[in-house]
Amino acid sequence: ELVTILNTIFTLQAQRVMVYKDFDIKLASVVSNNDMHLYPSQCKDITDKFIAISNNVIHIKENLQMAEQTELANIINTIQAAEKQKLMLVAAKHMDILQDKVPSLQSLTGGKSTQQQVYLANQILEVETVIAEALDELQSRKCDLIH
Repeated sequence: ELVTILNTIFTLQAQRVMVYKDFDIKLASVVSNNDMHLYPSQCKDITDKFIAISNNVIHIKENLQMAEQTELANIINTIQAAEKQKLMLVAAKHMDILQDKVPSLQSLTGGKSTQQQVYLANQILEVETVIAEALDELQSRKCDLIH
């Protein structure tokens, strides 16, 4: 049963990756077509998808805690925390992109420098590394269960 649970986590994580890709594609479309009015509803759609995935992951984590699988639950908790941070960073990256298209946003969020963009990109990479390492650990635990 634990193998099935871990496979579900990997499936949910793959869904997250696809939602991030969809988020970036929708932003690119909004920017290239100058349809800024569509971005809020697209954000809501993306947010709803992330909430559904997160709720499933949290439910699995809680079940693992109740089954005294604390180490697995802690790894999943690490992934959840990193995903929350990643989403905030990606949203900030999107704001940077939108600033270039919507002048009124610049006055609200301040200008951006190349240094800020590089810092943000590095932060996203660091969080993605934490997620990848946690997923590797889960994969290792899954292999131990199989063999």
